[in-house]
Amino acid sequence: MSDYKKWANVNFDDIELAEVSAHEKKRVKQHILGKKKATKRLRKWGLAAAILLGATITTGFAFPSIASQIPFVQNIMSYFNEDFPVNSTYDDFATTIDTVQTSKEATMVIEKAVYDGNSITISYALQTDLDLGESPMNSNYIKVEGASGTSGVGKLKKIKDNTYVGIEKITPFFDKKAPKIVNISWKLDRFESTESSTILSGDWKFSFSLTKLAGATQLVNEVVEKEGVTVHIQEIERNDMTTVIRYEQLNAPAVLTKWAYASISFTAVDDLGNTYELQNNGGTGDSEGLTMSWSDTMSAIDQQATTITLQPIIYFSTGENGVAKIVAMDAVEIELE
Repeated sequence: MSDYKKWANVNFDDIELAEVSAHEKKRVKQHILGKKKATKRLRKWGLAAAILLGATITTGFAFPSIASQIPFVQNIMSYFNEDFPVNSTYDDFATTIDTVQTSKEATMVIEKAVYDGNSITISYALQTDLDLGESPMNSNYIKVEGASGTSGVGKLKKIKDNTYVGIEKITPFFDKKAPKIVNISWKLDRFESTESSTILSGDWKFSFSLTKLAGATQLVNEVVEKEGVTVHIQEIERNDMTTVIRYEQLNAPAVLTKWAYASISFTAVDDLGNTYELQNNGGTGDSEGLTMSWSDTMSAIDQQATTITLQPIIYFSTGENGVAKIVAMDAVEIELE
């Protein structure tokens, strides 16, 4: 019998919440810049990308009172604080979804989701009789109505026998203004162990809408250049959960003659001494890689801060041996409005 069927007959007043497991100690950081003729480009930081396949018959449930009381579905983001540091306040701003679906004796629950105006983050859990290892992959067919091209990162991890929690973060709008409300459909048909040949096939389908967090956009329009790479910081968008930095990167032809790619990351510090970690959301560019538009996300800037200083860092690579050269560009101090 699946655990979902057991839960249906449980008195939830008697349930003790499970302890949150220790955070992972290792993080892997990658700079990935693919060259495509299409305008979609992806970069994934410190997380396993989720990709999969499959299909079957599903029984769907939408019982918020049940999903919200299942012990392993509580505060899923807390299992990923080192992987998604910019979402440290996720539970304060995310919308509770609490939708449960069971397919082939495996139950999946979407706990919460949030749309910060740039990216969508979804937390979920999976209960199955199969052992999928420590960090399986999923099929991750997330679609957002009106998306201009999607990049994303995700992670799924075991927290106890055959019980998994996961996070998916996607950025769906690059070529046009993000709407106030997004309509999301997510179809999953396969979970696969990365350690063995074990595959869980099923048919889980979810649909829901999210409203953009209230915030404000501030124009920056600052340009710095070094060693043939120009960074144009266009604007920052702030809300109570995150701050999004939007910028253009222009590479001189000689840069890509010498290097396979030149990737940009930022350091950020406010005038109070607070430092912020940024995560890249992906972006778009021309087929030659000369002109690209990116966005990075960090946590909300301290409300008492009056300035934020961004310093772009260039990572040059030959493509075969990883990063070969790192160059710090001039810092840009932004007066906060």
